Amino acid sequence: MLFASAGFRVKLFDIEPRQVTDALVSLRKEMKMLELSGYLKGQLGAEEQLSLISGCSDLREAVEGALHVQECVPENLELKRKLFAQLDKIADDHVVLSSSSSCLLPSKLFAGLAHVKQCLVAHPVNPPYYVPLVELVPHPETAPATVDRTYALMRRVGQSPVRLLREVDGFALNRLQYAVIAEAWRLVEEGVVSPGDLDLVMSDGLGLRYAFIGPLETMHLNAEGMLSYCDRYSKGMKRVLKTFGPVPEFSGATAEKVHQNYWEHRAPTPGPSSDLPLPEEVSGCLLPMKTTGYSLTRNQNGAAEFTHRELVTASGPRGDPQTIVLMKGPGATTGDLDTRLGRTRVHVYLASALSHAGRII
Repeated sequence: MLFASAGFRVKLFDIEPRQVTDALVSLRKEMKMLELSGYLKGQLGAEEQLSLISGCSDLREAVEGALHVQECVPENLELKRKLFAQLDKIADDHVVLSSSSSCLLPSKLFAGLAHVKQCLVAHPVNPPYYVPLVELVPHPETAPATVDRTYALMRRVGQSPVRLLREVDGFALNRLQYAVIAEAWRLVEEGVVSPGDLDLVMSDGLGLRYAFIGPLETMHLNAEGMLSYCDRYSKGMKRVLKTFGPVPEFSGATAEKVHQNYWEHRAPTPGPSSDLPLPEEVSGCLLPMKTTGYSLTRNQNGAAEFTHRELVTASGPRGDPQTIVLMKGPGATTGDLDTRLGRTRVHVYLASALSHAGRII
């Protein structure tokens, strides 16, 4: 979708023809919805973009004449190596061969390939249509021109590429993410804070800050420049960091405790959250996943919990994203949606979203 939005011809490949067919059907529905909501990317209409997208189940046909290949198979090293070995045999000397891997090292992915200078990881962040970051991670032998071309392409399709100057396990995003997850786990495991309150620390605290500026710029602005920050706070930071424990096991009683926290019974939210009027444009609208905001969970036993802010998304018990179909009858309210959503606790992001119901925000 991103590449088509910028006017590029796109060819989807899968060894299963049915997968290709289903993907094209899903793309049509998604792009039509985006166009109706006013949030389709690019200058071309949905039909024009769809005309640029085709599919096949022949790998040679898929890459013939391509300037960029974006591999998206499951995060399995042997599976990815097998696919790149096949690509290596049929690729010309100009196409960029990129992997969407989130943490597999390029030196392992592309080892022994004849076209290794044309290979790199271009790791997007889910969902890439709404989250622009792409990590560019080169193999030690990747040609600088390959990185430059990929950087320019990602910028052209509206993404925000960052260059890693060398490979490192987990890249940048997941190293930061895993560090946060590890300490979050320890704080819950050691009984310092509940799972729900821990998530609030991020969603209503650090997350809101880091959505605008990163940790280093935060340090710089939190004092009279970085040197001043280090002078003031480095002693305290080092003291706290020394208390961090070993890598958690991510299993056992803590895993069960966190799991239960997001399945526990919760009563419907009282007050104005249960009787907000719904605009006409809500009827039949599809709203996509919105990952920023509060924790999003499915509740097996209780009624839906709704806040005074507009519904944006829900998530399954294991964090699987779902698209919600919003329905509306005469005089329907958010309370009616609680029932229709089937015992789903829904948290939302923006108080102003009600006026944008039916739009992707």
